[in-house]
Parts: sequence; C-alpha cells; structure tokens
Amino acid sequence: PIAMLGLESVILNKSTLQSLDNLCFNAFSRIFKTFDRPILKTCMYYLEYRPFQYEYFVRRFKFLSRLDINNNNVLKSWLSNSGHNELSELCNKFDIVQPVNFSRFKFNLRDSCLEFLCPTGAL
Repeated sequence: PIAMLGLESVILNKSTLQSLDNLCFNAFSRIFKTFDRPILKTCMYYLEYRPFQYEYFVRRFKFLSRLDINNNNVLKSWLSNSGHNELSELCNKFDIVQPVNFSRFKFNLRDSCLEFLCPTGAL
C-alpha cells in the first residue's frame, strides 16, 4: 500500500507499472515460497488481490473523475485539455463504453484483472 501512495496523480508508463507488479509478485513469492508466475497468479486470484497496475488504473480513474468537481480553475482547464483524453484512453484500454461512472469502471476493470490472473479455462 505504501508503494501506491500518491501515484494516481502521476502518469506512469508501461515499464514502471510492470516494475510495480514485480514488487507485488516478489512479495507473494516470499509468502508462498515459489517463483512460478502461474502459481502466484492463482494465489492472487483466490485471495482476490489485484496486481498494482490494476489498482493504479482504478485510482487514476477516480483521481481524474474527481478533478471535474474541484473548484480550482487550473485543474479544470487541464482536465478539459488533456484529462478527458486520458479518461477515454483508460476506458478504451479495458473496452469500457463511455460515459461511465467510477463503480462501473471498477467493476469492468475487476473482470479484466481476473482474466489476467486466471485466463478462462485455466482452473
């Protein structure tokens, strides 16, 4: 949890997100004493634990959504210039139809995460 503190306000690239996921997988490998990724993914699946990149996307979506209700004109102008594009990219990444509220985004992202952890027919 401490590794995620404040990351929603920063745009992270794919390699940084993978590094955060490796942090998560390393913790699980120490707990379960295995380095086999499919086994670790199965453990995460049954514990209902999302990898960090999915948690980041949920927090990022919530952060961007809340900027719209803020009274700060600078933040609102940034959101109108580039923030809405990022919200669209997040929705497109996970095949979520816009407009979408936070709970719908989180629900759809959860399905995508479960598919990542345990592809259909793997269990």
